[in-house]
Amino acid sequence: MSFVLKTSRLLIRPLESEDFASYQELVRLSLESTNNAPAEQLFEWYRLSSPLQGMLYQPPFGDRALILTSTNELIGVAGFVPCLDFFALIPELQVFGSEKLKTPEIGLFYAVHPDHQRRGYATEAASALIDYAFQSLKLKRLIAATRYENVASQGVMKKLSMKICRNPFPEPEWLQIVGFVENVRPD
Repeated sequence: MSFVLKTSRLLIRPLESEDFASYQELVRLSLESTNNAPAEQLFEWYRLSSPLQGMLYQPPFGDRALILTSTNELIGVAGFVPCLDFFALIPELQVFGSEKLKTPEIGLFYAVHPDHQRRGYATEAASALIDYAFQSLKLKRLIAATRYENVASQGVMKKLSMKICRNPFPEPEWLQIVGFVENVRPD
C-alpha cells in the first residue's frame, strides 16, 4: 500500500534516510508548537512504518516527504493520520448517540517549510492526497484540524473545498477548527 504521488511541481513519497536533516529543520521551524516528540524518533517511525504498512495491508499513515521536483529538495511533509476524539463536539460531524463517545476519523495534514510557504504547495499536496484517499483507498471522508489563529491552514482547507466548522469549545486546542471533505463519487 506504499504509494508515491506526482503533481505538477511535487513528488510525494515515503521519507528516506537522506531526508533527515531537512525533516529535522522542518520539525524545528514548523511543527515545534504542535508536536513535542523528538524529530529523530518521529522520522524513524515514519520512515520505517511506510513499507510495513504496505506489507500488512494497512492504511498509509504518517509523514510523506514533499519533494520539489525542480530542485529535488524536501520542502515539507503531508499525509494521513488516524484521529480518535470527541468529534461530536463539531455539530456537522455528529453521529447519533456519540455525544459522550470518541469517534474515529482519518485526518489530512500538511506542513511546508517557512521558506516555501505561500506558493500553493500545501494545497497541491493535499489535493493529490485527497484524490488518492478517495479513488484508491475508497475513504468516505477526510478531516483536517487546526487552531483558531492558523488562518493559513484554514485557507488551504477552503481551497480544497472543505466545509469549515468551528468547535464551540476551546479544547482540545488542536480541534478548534475542523475542515472536512466527503467522497461524493465512491465508485
